Amino acid sequence: KKMIILISSVKGGVGKSTVATNIACYLAQRDEDVLLVDADYQGTATDFNAVRSDQEVKQFSTVHIRGKGVRAELQKLEQKYKFIVVDVMGADSVELRASLSIADKALFIQKPQAFSMWTNDLVTELVEQAQAINPKLQVFSAINLGYAQGDDNQEALDMLKEDPNINLINSVLVTRKAYADAGAQGLAINELPRRNKKAIDEFDKLFIEFMGAEK
Repeated sequence: KKMIILISSVKGGVGKSTVATNIACYLAQRDEDVLLVDADYQGTATDFNAVRSDQEVKQFSTVHIRGKGVRAELQKLEQKYKFIVVDVMGADSVELRASLSIADKALFIQKPQAFSMWTNDLVTELVEQAQAINPKLQVFSAINLGYAQGDDNQEALDMLKEDPNINLINSVLVTRKAYADAGAQGLAINELPRRNKKAIDEFDKLFIEFMGAEK
């Protein structure tokens, strides 16, 4: 089944591109036909794939699309690829709204800190508007840059559970240097030569929860 997968947030600095690039890598590792669309002005996904092209790992293409033309471009690209992973800037942008109007799945990334969780009302509003015109859209929410200790992660999960229109992913991605090390080399967390079992396990679980049958 062809699928457009949106990875986003409505606040920057939550590690959204880390999640997007890892999901694209995981799909490529399964020999899927994958395109990574960079719809973020920062171009992190594009930079990631430029570094990845020099590594002896499964490769995939990346295109950089911005502005109002995102929806039309995604419609064209959908005919050519099985999986399109869209990395959208961390803000309520035209790219985010356009992508939500056509995506099959969307994953909103949040940090567990209270000031980051305040954005959840905006996510709910965006989802309701998008699903009114795109009823096939499935929406998920996940915590990244979580704490290794304390109750903050669970408190954030409990808050996210309150939205009936958004599927909660229970696997929390904890703040780990391994993610930055992997990203700097254009690698997924499970491709890093010095393996970090905890990081791999938590991302494996997130991928399965989010992708379901596509795992």
